[in-house]
Amino acid sequence: KCHPDRYVPLDYGYERRDPIDAGRQLEVLAQLFREGAMPAGGVDILEGVASRCSHAEIAQDLGITVDLVMWRLRTMRKVFRARMTKLCMLPGMLPLRLIVSEPAAIPMLRQAA
Repeated sequence: KCHPDRYVPLDYGYERRDPIDAGRQLEVLAQLFREGAMPAGGVDILEGVASRCSHAEIAQDLGITVDLVMWRLRTMRKVFRARMTKLCMLPGMLPLRLIVSEPAAIPMLRQAA
């Protein structure tokens, strides 16, 4: 079973990382939750992603189907990508899983949702 205590930040795999850019992207993601543009239960799914859980583990923990987990993740990526494009931040955009792996990300998103 997947538990938030298993949370381990992901390794970015390269030394050159712009924390301001990552922080800005997290703020954009939080704003989308504040606006209600993200699907219900989105933060719970992203918490599972940050904890490196499989889609099946996330679905089991939340009591939903794997297809619903995948649909909500796809929707969140699509909405996030559209906003990043609108803000002209798309070329430097980090993958969603890296953004939510920051230690302060999930609490910030919970507060925003």
